[in-house]
This record gives sequence, C-alpha cells and structure tokens, in this order.
Amino acid sequence: MIQWELEKAHISTPLPSRLWGICPGRHYIDEEPQKKIVPTPVQFKALSRTTCNPEKSYVIIGGLGGFGLELCQWLVERGATHVVLTSRSGLKTGYQKLCVHRWKKENINIIVSKLNATKMDDAKALLKMAAEFKPVAAIFNLALVLRDAFMENQTVENFKEVCASKVISTLNLDAASRELCPELDWFVCFSSISCGRGNAGQSNYGYANSVMERICEERSKEGLPGLAIQWGAIGDVGVIEDTVGSDVVVGGTIPQRINSCLTVMDKFLQQNQPVVSSIVPYQQSETIGQKTSKPVLFNIGEIFGIEDISAINPEISLGELGMDSLIAVEVKQSLERDLDLVLTIPELRQLKVKDLKKLEGARKETNTTITPESKTKPTSDSTSESNAKAAEKIHGHFSSLSSKELIAAETIIQMNSLKTGIPLFIVHPIEGTVAMLNSLAQLINLPVYGIQCTPEAPSETIEQLAAWYWKHINTVNISNSIFLAGYSFGGSVAFEMCLQAERDPQHHAKVRNLIMLDGSPSLMSAYIRVHKKHFQNSSIVEKEAEALCSYVLQFVDINTLEFKKELMSLPSLADRVKISVERISATYKNLHSENLTLAFDLYYKKVLMSFKYIPKEKLKKEVTLIKASDSLEMTKNISETYDLEKVCDGKIILYTAEGTHTTFIQGKRAKDLLNFLSNIFSD
Repeated sequence: MIQWELEKAHISTPLPSRLWGICPGRHYIDEEPQKKIVPTPVQFKALSRTTCNPEKSYVIIGGLGGFGLELCQWLVERGATHVVLTSRSGLKTGYQKLCVHRWKKENINIIVSKLNATKMDDAKALLKMAAEFKPVAAIFNLALVLRDAFMENQTVENFKEVCASKVISTLNLDAASRELCPELDWFVCFSSISCGRGNAGQSNYGYANSVMERICEERSKEGLPGLAIQWGAIGDVGVIEDTVGSDVVVGGTIPQRINSCLTVMDKFLQQNQPVVSSIVPYQQSETIGQKTSKPVLFNIGEIFGIEDISAINPEISLGELGMDSLIAVEVKQSLERDLDLVLTIPELRQLKVKDLKKLEGARKETNTTITPESKTKPTSDSTSESNAKAAEKIHGHFSSLSSKELIAAETIIQMNSLKTGIPLFIVHPIEGTVAMLNSLAQLINLPVYGIQCTPEAPSETIEQLAAWYWKHINTVNISNSIFLAGYSFGGSVAFEMCLQAERDPQHHAKVRNLIMLDGSPSLMSAYIRVHKKHFQNSSIVEKEAEALCSYVLQFVDINTLEFKKELMSLPSLADRVKISVERISATYKNLHSENLTLAFDLYYKKVLMSFKYIPKEKLKKEVTLIKASDSLEMTKNISETYDLEKVCDGKIILYTAEGTHTTFIQGKRAKDLLNFLSNIFSD
C-alpha cells in the first residue's frame, strides 16, 4: 500500500476531494516536534554547615588547652576521625586524659604529640605523621605564650618567647604545608582582638598576632587557604577563665561563650576573607552587679525548695536544712556567680541564714564584688586590676604584721612547744619573718623552728644567706637530721641550703626532705622576667622608685605610674622612703615609721639577692612541692612543678592545696595543708 505524508500546511485547509483520488492509500500527518519542558529552578535561603572529611586528618597546635579540647570535640562531631593534637607538656590533667579516652572509645584516631612547631624539623615531622594516616585537611594554630607588661617593662626575651609560639610556628607550618599538604582545606590561626583593637600591656602579643595575620593574607593572595580569627576574651575555658573568670569586662568586651565561638567559626570557615574578628561588646546591663536581679536568699531558697527562706530561724545553718552534696554544689555555684564568694563545702554547711542576709545587705549597699577574707582598704588613688595583682607579685603578708613583727629579732625561733621528733625548719618568705606561719606550726606534731632574716644577716647573695642560716642551725644543735621547708621566697633559700648540705654533709645536718611551700627558684625567676628591666638598664633612682612601688603595694593600692613619677622627682632616697612610709602609715597607723623604713631596706636587699640567684648545680635529693590551687599569676608561665625538674635530679612529689598563695597556710586551710605534711613526715 502506498503511504503519503502531509505537511502541516496541508492540514490548515480542507483537502480537495480530487486528492483522495489522485493519492490513494494511507495518509499521515507530520506532527510538530515535541519540546521538553524544563522546570524553572527555585532558589531559597539555607544555612551552611561545616563538615569534616573522615578520610582526611586534622592537626591542632596547642590542642590540649581549654579551647583546643573544645575545638577537637567540635571537629569530631562534624565528622573528623583522625586528629593530631600537640602540646609542650603532653597529657597532664585528668580532664585531658578523659577527653582522649572518650574519643578513642568512639574509634577516633587521636594522636598526642610533643613535637614543637617552632622548629622546622618538628613542624615537618608533625605534618608527615598526620599524613601517614590520611591526607592533611586542616591545620589550626592555637598556641600562645603571654608575657604581659607595659612597654617600659618589656624586654627582648619577652618578645622572643611570645613570637616563637605565634610567628615562628606559623611560618614553619606555612612552609611545611606547601610541600607536604597538597589537599589542605583550612589553615587557621587564632589571633586576638589585642592585635585588631589593642590592649594595654600586650604590645608583644599584638605584634605576634599581627605577623601571623599577614602570613594568612599572603596565603590567601596566592590562592592557598588562610584564615586568622581575632578572638576577644573567651569564656568557659582557657586563659581568661583560669585567671579572672567569665564575667569580667576586658577592653570594652565581655568573654564570648565557647558555644558561641564555635558557632561563629562555623561561618568563618565558609567565607573567603583572610582576617576576621569575633567579640561580644560590653553592655551596661551585663555587669556583674546588675546581672543578678533575684536576691541571694531567693536563689538559695529555690535550690532548697523553700518558698521564703528569710522567714525561717536565722540561726539555722545550711547543713541543718538538709544540704546534701548535690545541693551544696548548686549553692556553691550560686554564691560564686552572684557574689564572687568562694567557699568550701564544709564552710557552706556552717553558713547560717543570718549570714546570707548579711551578704544580701552588703550587696545592696555597695555595687562592688564581695570576696571572703578580703582586706581591702579605701584609697583615694584610682587603681587598676593589674595593680591589685602586682601586690601579690613577691608576696605580701606585710599588711597582716604588727609593728614588732616587721623586723625579726632572732634568726632561729621555736614556733611550737614540742621537744621530741625530727625537727622541721621553715625559711621565711620575702617579709623576713615567719609570723604568718604560726597557725600552721601549732598544728604540726613535730618540733617546728622558724628561720628569720634579721638586720645582721648577709644581704649580698642567697648563697651567703643560706650559709648564715646553717651556722645558726648548727649552734642550736638539735638533731643530726631535719626536715627543711621554704615558703615563697624562702623556697630559693631552702633550696640553696639543701645544695650546701649535699655538697658538705660532714658539717651540716642531714636534710630528710626538702619541702617547697608554693615556692621554687623558678618562681622568683618568673618575677624577675617581669621586672628585670628596672634592675638592669635603669638609673639608680628608677631602681629605687620601682622597688618602693612594689613595697608599698604590699600594704595599699596605689597608681604605680603616678606614684613612681612622684618618687623620682624627689632629690634623695631618704625622701623617697619617707614619702612611701607616710603613704603606708596613713592606712596602717599601728606601724612605726622606723620599722617600715628598716623593713623596706631588708626587703630591697632580698629582692636584689633573688635577681642574682641561679643554682650552680642540680639537687639530687627528693623534693616535695605543695602549691596553692589559686597561686600567683606568674606561676602560669612556668611548669606544673614550678620548673623544679630543671634544677633537680631527684624525685619531685607534687601536692595541691586549696587556697591562694597567702591563704593556703592559714586558718582552716592550714588543716588541709597539714594532711600533706603528715604524709611527708611519716615516710
């Protein structure tokens, strides 16, 4: 059969009838070609979310710090299965070990390394180690070293130490990653707002962060990953939390909570700017004093489930109200948060309802923070928080001493009435007297003798002073063996005494155990690093003025810059000492000016001795360090054992006692300290 195909044009009009006759057979109509219907794309907003590749590895420099552990957990939650953490000291706290244990239990490959990225060979070895597992996807540099001081106090050594962790390590990681990490997705450096906005006393830290940011900018220009995050103060974990807490105002900002930091970083990792910042501006409503609108009594009542705790008997203690361990923790946190009042659990149990009412009343009358055991004196000078901390630098029981106690009259004094047992000799702190250790001595079940610095004692070197003390110990002729302890500054003297006893055992009593009470030679060295400039490159007048400022700060708060300027304008040392003594006497009227003047002279000589002391050899004997849980600020710049491992070949035993550098030896906390001492004496 014949087939005919008709075009579209033939269909538009009726076909002529003759066509059917001319063209017999089947007729087909040519249809229009079909067009595919393409759906119109619809765009809508979505939240991006950073994820990690489980087939790659992640490196965190400074990964065992507070933020480092949180960052590692965040990476694991986002899919990372291979993480390398670096730390100079390795795993040293129970929490760090717990975190690593949990990750390994979840089959996360966690490697903790002590390789130092400030050395190029170590930086390459670190990245090669990570690449052996999986290709390196990210490098996070969280390392930091703080050596804060005003420019007039800064030294070349301070700048070098701060820049090593920031600048040198970042340069090494930059160079090594270009060679060894072809699949790198992120190169992140943690900078600081002290670089972007500035912060008093952190010129070296700001400089180091600025160099690090320039490295990230250069990487970004070359098409390589590079991100520097200028963080403000960070709360919950890290340096700020450890030193001043999460509710402080720092440079017009308040600490940013760690969850907020991680949320912000999620966004930063998905944009292309090389330098970004994240801060939480300070708002008036967020001050500590105004943050808690509910009364203290109301909060405590809620914890106990009591509707109106103020209506019950004010003589009832919290322990009598039925405070178990869980309630005690909540009450402790409430008082710390609302009043900045730190109490132990036993102290909380003894706290009465009437005591809470007094605390509540004090908070209403003044908008300042309430702290226990405070000896704050009113002053007309405007002072900063740094001045308050400066008063703790070489340490300060001066203000608790009577006029007679300022100057020691005897080199060796018996501090308790016991006669039997191996005696304990305790070397004085910077004050030169052991009066502040009396309460502790009364608790010890051994004869206790105090070693004090009288005006006749040598004042040139610690070696001479140690020999002088040995001479007086030998004249007492008590025992062939002794326990020897040193508190604060006395730790350096006791250490040297122990060295001399090891060097010449025939002429010295045997030291059974050397006990450091929150002290060590390195503790004084840390103080030296802060104030070294004033005692090396300054004029005699400036040295004297600096020493007098430090001395006066042991008693009262002052504006150090203004007071130092005033002292330097005076013509003689006698005039400078006179003005300083008058400033102290205005608050402490019971202290005689003659004793204050002589006490300064002895104090100044001990400071100079500390500057010159370097142990000439290592100690072979076992050493016990009992440090305060909330010790001096400068201890954060040395090791957990106060760098004793650098000057000791023997075993180092570490105990941590509750309290500050001044309070852990006094009152109820002295009883806790006694438990550690009893363990030492019984061995």
